[in-house]
Amino acid sequence: ATLTPEQAADDVDAWQVARGPSMARMMVAVCGAAWKWGRHPRRRLVAGPCPFTSADLDRAGGRTVIWSVAQAEAAVAANARLGFHDVADAITLMEWTGAAPVDLCAATLDQLAGPTWSYRRSKTGKTAIPGISAPARARLDRRASYDWTSAGAAPIHRLVLAHPQTGAALSPVALRRRFNQALDQALRAARAGQLPAATAQVLETIHSQGLRLPDLRDTCITRLRGAGISAARTAQWVGHTEAGCEELWQKHYAIPLEQQ
Repeated sequence: ATLTPEQAADDVDAWQVARGPSMARMMVAVCGAAWKWGRHPRRRLVAGPCPFTSADLDRAGGRTVIWSVAQAEAAVAANARLGFHDVADAITLMEWTGAAPVDLCAATLDQLAGPTWSYRRSKTGKTAIPGISAPARARLDRRASYDWTSAGAAPIHRLVLAHPQTGAALSPVALRRRFNQALDQALRAARAGQLPAATAQVLETIHSQGLRLPDLRDTCITRLRGAGISAARTAQWVGHTEAGCEELWQKHYAIPLEQQ
């Protein structure tokens, strides 16, 4: 039997509701181009090897793609409580530095030891110089003082992100997998009444909105501009262009605010 693009799109929506974002993403990967074609008209398709490209377009077309402060705090607290310290570290550091997963996975504690972190973005080669704020510093200090002996592991590296049980370095793919596992486990704990009601409610919004780790980059850019930071400094902070930062600011905050 042939799966039509329309059927693929409908099935992805159904799996998102019934089985959660992890299974829906798996189906997107399986359907690939067929899902993209069914989900978006020809004029909106963007060429690229990643089957999630058009999913991102769908999100930008009207869905919320930035994390609220409450969502980030709830996710960090739940992940830390459940032992996913690496995911909690990633959420906080991406939220406050705007770094992409690939760049954060390659970062070392020594590189982030000062008041700023200067690095060259893997994707574009542009230099980014984010400041290390208090929430980021707190997570970095926790990571630096982590007792690997009690965890039964001893990492031979000083990477910022490492598996808390094995000490293994995390690739962007492994980090994304850990994030999905952490969210699924946190949701199960919340629905079983093992987490505070307020935390459970916020976790449900993260799940329903399909928020992802890469969305934290847009979140950081939007918050910097919303705090009155210039487009030039914001662009320097995240290693983006001024025009790109301004576009994100308009799309995620200014225009929705006018509509409200």
